Amino acid sequence: MGSETPENGLDELLRLSRGFTRKTEDTAKQEARKKRELAEKRQVIFGLRGITFAMALEQLKIVSAEDDIVARVSSYQAKEGTADLRKLISGLTSELEAVVGKMSRSNPELASMERSIKTLSILIDLLFSLN
Repeated sequence: MGSETPENGLDELLRLSRGFTRKTEDTAKQEARKKRELAEKRQVIFGLRGITFAMALEQLKIVSAEDDIVARVSSYQAKEGTADLRKLISGLTSELEAVVGKMSRSNPELASMERSIKTLSILIDLLFSLN
């Protein structure tokens, strides 16, 4: 190995500095690209969510769901998360379970429907707990 001159050391420092700067710029570009991609994905998800809500609302109208239910579901479009929708579903399931439970006491033929509704209620609770 030969002795290094101060100029060679300075050249090496400049080369290292340029390399560091380039890596920093590359990292910043990657982070900016990831942010753009994330924003694009969020827009797609938001669009899909809007389509899903529109379809659900149309189906609720077709089955003549109560106006209160349609209004509540419509209001959930602007909210993040599903907590309110889960409460609504759980409440409706409980109501249905209670009504069919009362009916099956006077009509034993409805016992299988009562079991089905209770099974559905349990499965809905399971689904909610897994999400």
